[in-house]
Amino acid sequence: MTNQTATESGGDAQTSETSHEDTRDIERTGSSVTRKGRVVEYVELGALAVLALLGVVAVFGAYASGLSAVDTWVADEYRSVFRTVFNLVVLGVVGIGMSILLRRRFGY
Repeated sequence: MTNQTATESGGDAQTSETSHEDTRDIERTGSSVTRKGRVVEYVELGALAVLALLGVVAVFGAYASGLSAVDTWVADEYRSVFRTVFNLVVLGVVGIGMSILLRRRFGY
């Protein structure tokens, strides 16, 4: 762009040059916004993994406690029936939870 054209356009030449330089910087180094987004995504995934591990431990503890409650509160002849019902309820909750997560994530 010539000086006369830049003067006539009222400073648009500087904006155009700056924007072109920014584009070259982004092409060379990658967008800082993209890098920040990746870091945030990795932190979120790490937190999700830690929470999932804690959830698995908690589920095993709750399951064991539920079976202990059945042993404590239910007479011997009905324990197998209550354990079966308890296991089916847990299986149903797991199925519903997985169904919801799969629909949200993958659109199934």
